[in-house]
Amino acid sequence: MARRAGARGPGPLWERAPTRLARQGAWGLLVLAALLLVATAGAAEVLSASAFQRQAVDRVVSAVPPGAPPRVAPVLRMTGVPGPGPELDVLLERVDALPGMRPAELLGRSFGDELQTEALVRVEGLVVGPDGETPARLVSVDDVGSRVVTVQGEARAVPDGPEPRVWLGADTAAALGVRPGGTVEVLQRTSSGSRLVAEERREAVLAGVVGTAGDGTTPADVPGSTFWAERAARLPSDPGQQRRAPVVLAEPLDAARLAGSLGDTLLWSVDSRLDDGITPERLFAAAAATSRLQQSVAARPPQVDEDLPFLAVSGLQGLAADAQDVALRTVREARPAALGAIGLGLALVLAVAVLDVARRRLELELLVGLGHRPVAVAALGVVEVLPAALLAWALSLPLAWAGVLAVTGAQPQAVLLPAAAAQAGVVVAAGVLAHGAVQGAAALAAARRGSRQERTERRGVPWRPVLVAATLAAVVGLVVAPVGDARGLDLLVPVLVGASAGALGAGLVRRLLTRRAGGRPPAAATARALGVTVLRRRLAADDGRVVVVTALAAATALAVHVLAGGALVGRAVTDKAAVLAAATSVVEASFPVELDPTMPVDGPVRGIRAPAGSTVVLRDSGTLPGDTRVDVVVVQPDEVRTAALWGAAGGPLERARAALTGLAAADREAVPDGPPRYPFDPTRPPVDEDEDPLPPPVPPGRAPVLLVGDPAGLAVGDSTSLQTSGGRVALQVVGHVPAFPGLDPDLPTGLVAATSSYSPRLPNGDVRFVSRSPLIGVDRAEVWSSLPLADLTAALVDRGVDPGLLDDERRVRSASEVLVRPAFVAAGLAEPYLVALAGLLLAAAVLALCLAVDRAATRTRAGDLVLARAGLGARGTRLLLVAEAVALLVAGVLLGVLGWALTLPLQQRLLEPEPSVPPLLDTGAVPLVLPAAVAPVGLAVLAALAAAGAVAWAGSRARGQEEVLRGLR
Repeated sequence: MARRAGARGPGPLWERAPTRLARQGAWGLLVLAALLLVATAGAAEVLSASAFQRQAVDRVVSAVPPGAPPRVAPVLRMTGVPGPGPELDVLLERVDALPGMRPAELLGRSFGDELQTEALVRVEGLVVGPDGETPARLVSVDDVGSRVVTVQGEARAVPDGPEPRVWLGADTAAALGVRPGGTVEVLQRTSSGSRLVAEERREAVLAGVVGTAGDGTTPADVPGSTFWAERAARLPSDPGQQRRAPVVLAEPLDAARLAGSLGDTLLWSVDSRLDDGITPERLFAAAAATSRLQQSVAARPPQVDEDLPFLAVSGLQGLAADAQDVALRTVREARPAALGAIGLGLALVLAVAVLDVARRRLELELLVGLGHRPVAVAALGVVEVLPAALLAWALSLPLAWAGVLAVTGAQPQAVLLPAAAAQAGVVVAAGVLAHGAVQGAAALAAARRGSRQERTERRGVPWRPVLVAATLAAVVGLVVAPVGDARGLDLLVPVLVGASAGALGAGLVRRLLTRRAGGRPPAAATARALGVTVLRRRLAADDGRVVVVTALAAATALAVHVLAGGALVGRAVTDKAAVLAAATSVVEASFPVELDPTMPVDGPVRGIRAPAGSTVVLRDSGTLPGDTRVDVVVVQPDEVRTAALWGAAGGPLERARAALTGLAAADREAVPDGPPRYPFDPTRPPVDEDEDPLPPPVPPGRAPVLLVGDPAGLAVGDSTSLQTSGGRVALQVVGHVPAFPGLDPDLPTGLVAATSSYSPRLPNGDVRFVSRSPLIGVDRAEVWSSLPLADLTAALVDRGVDPGLLDDERRVRSASEVLVRPAFVAAGLAEPYLVALAGLLLAAAVLALCLAVDRAATRTRAGDLVLARAGLGARGTRLLLVAEAVALLVAGVLLGVLGWALTLPLQQRLLEPEPSVPPLLDTGAVPLVLPAAVAPVGLAVLAALAAAGAVAWAGSRARGQEEVLRGLR
């Protein structure tokens, strides 16, 4: 009969196979969810690469601050180009043709005084009107009328004529007593000392009066524009006052005529900025085209003036390289977790197949008994899940697209959809084949048992030793690798350690429960005692529950690692950026007098004036005994507290900030005679000496220093000497700090000294003259400020600092430039994606828990019926199943947290974003970031409790007593 039944073929089985899962209700949805999860993970792994690239471009470009030097900005600037004429027209056309760039913008500025090399010769620009004269210098832009806010007059109101047309600021026009349509004289006066050398005049027609910015000289920007704000530091200064001069605006042709008549020299420059809405493709195209143009023009530079060399500068190539580096680093950090998600998803599909075989054991044995071959049974299993697989594959693409967009905030490239669909199809096909292979293997085992007419003992696969061995190999590989060089399998260490902790912990608990569950409950046991005994026996029944706990532990460990690690990396980036940048904005000068031109030539030395929220520091370098090179920051302890960046709260730099109290106290001891010489203000409030323990007394003649690092084994209270270019300085160590803002990361150690006790060691004790010679004094001076870069440069110009100093990109920097370092940006970009993957793995683990609960509900229905009649009741048996689900979940979460805790000594190796920059990632801050990591995991655990409880409750009510009893027969 069996052979005949097999010969007739399983027609009805094959016909009903495609709709089998649809008839299974909740079980069918669980199978679909497992396939959908693995398909979505596969598609997202492909789509995320392009999203990371888009996100990297947006982050790198948007991090450039307004007014940043062109070497780091998304601009092309060519300086020293020819004036109006055919050669300039050709150059402008080539710039306008650059892809992804805005139209070229022309700027001409008076440069006659800057070209003077004789010390006493001064070239002044003035404008003369009916009521007198006022300093003003010539500036030219194309289409003046569209770039200024006209308060009087219109460009079209004054007809073209033989005289050039000019625009003046409102304050300048009011001082001259002139109105639009009137005539003014533009004048250039050259003098040598008090002797007049030359004076040239040219009449011009006032075409309009324009509004000005807060300084009263820079033209105001049209609403929505930053044209003049970006060029404020490049406008010419007043030679007599060392501040920005009022401008005489003119169109390029009129400006050239005026300059030619006056004997002035105009410095022309062309700017083109990256267009808005940039994409990676357009950025790379713009960078490549700009580079070609720079090389082409540099090969045959225009010859304008031997004193005005041609210079073409752009930050586009650097930004494109940084964006590409950021994207590659981000993909490298996220890829192991993405592949782990795919692997866990396939493991979940395999677990579903195993549980499905367990549910249908009698059915499969019947099929084998009717003559169906194992291969046919495997093919039948493939057909059964094929509709769900096709649906999961179709849904995975929109879900992956939406998920990547939601997590990264960047839209993936549509061109990658075929590759994403292919990868999703591959992983789904692997899941389908695995499902069929498991069903075929079960049929083969049933056939062998039937042929031997015996039931062989089931033996589990020794997967725990394999897991522990893989974990140990990964940990050893991570330990022997340099700090910050984690990659590949190293990045899966938290998952592996969590899984191992779950497997070993759950196995140990199962052994303990097996010993305690061996006895028989007393005859007079209460319902509660009976339920506890049954729960212990069920938890110790088989190895399947250990697998579930292992999956939950691995997902929990990864979730806590990603959330807490993301916070630790963010703190590390903040600390490292503070060390590299020193302050929000920094301006460097060769010697301090450049930063305060109003310092008196004669008289007592006083402090350099700095804008509010800023401080002036001296930079020095030297050698300690033992040839230890050190970087020295000479600070004003009170001012640097508010001007510098101090990293994350409670971090290493905060400890350095607190140590400044001791430095200030030691500084007062070192300079006891009267008020501090430089640059302290005697009227400042006293320092709160209770904030930090006072350092040891400093002997007279020694400068107190804080030591960064531990060079030559110097301890607090030790005396030493520093050999500098200006001589030998005696020092006293008053404290150790782990890091300090502004120190050179390439030098292993640093010293932080107070200016009032360090500067008297300089020649003559006069800081105005330091660094005028390379053999005298300190290396350089800097302004550290908490102001944005544009505000700091404007404030310095108002105080008389030469605008040319601020236009030198080598002397101006901002914290925003530091924050776009590829390692820093990549760390920030990868975190949301890793959080999403951790959530995906946690969802997969919860799904596995739900599958296990559903399987337990199926296998224990007969026993539950007996327990219900023995005194537990129907509600008690349901609560027993819910308690089993809760126990598995709690065990998995606790063991996962334990596994993450075991990786704490490895966190620095796993997470360090930039080991070459101190300080290294601070693992001591774990207590500060742990609450933020535990809160989302706690919410996920509550959601998992609700889901598992619902599955348990629903599974225990799936069939009535009569159906259960029929199943037993």
